[in-house]
Amino acid sequence: MEKQQSEIELAIEGARVGNPASISKLYQLLNTKLVSYLKRHVGDFAVQDVAQETWISVARGIKNFNGNEDEFLAWFFILAKRRVIDFYRKGARLPKTTTISTDLLSSDVPLEEMVVGNINLNEAIQTLTDSLPEDQAEVIMLRVVADLSVKQVAQVMNRSQSAIRTMQHRAILKLAESWEKKVVTNS
Repeated sequence: MEKQQSEIELAIEGARVGNPASISKLYQLLNTKLVSYLKRHVGDFAVQDVAQETWISVARGIKNFNGNEDEFLAWFFILAKRRVIDFYRKGARLPKTTTISTDLLSSDVPLEEMVVGNINLNEAIQTLTDSLPEDQAEVIMLRVVADLSVKQVAQVMNRSQSAIRTMQHRAILKLAESWEKKVVTNS
């Protein structure tokens, strides 16, 4: 019995042969995750430019890509990471900005009100990860926002799967500790 292909796998096949509708489908399926990932690295000001450069890289390289959906997603975020590096190499040293204040953790606003206030989950995650070391924040962004597997994150970050699991575990512990301090302080 053959495994049914996912939307991403079908779009990859079409994009490999130059089908513009397939590239458009990949964009539709992945751009939100890409933009959320890139915001952490380049801020709101340059995110669209770096995302566009990433998509140009995908369009140029997809014909030579050979792999399954998991390998594609890892390749896709490796390209995104390279475009971020290129962005900083070009001398664009912009401060990280976010639309959510870093006062989120010290806010007296109850969590329920924040949720009701339509705080974007990805932006909240970005704000929380600002307190983490860069590698731990990267793991959380790739695992939670980009929804990549441990194996895919290991490929993107050029680390072992066990190192990724360890960084994720430490990041979660640090975030939990920060959250507990906030709860204790506000009670």
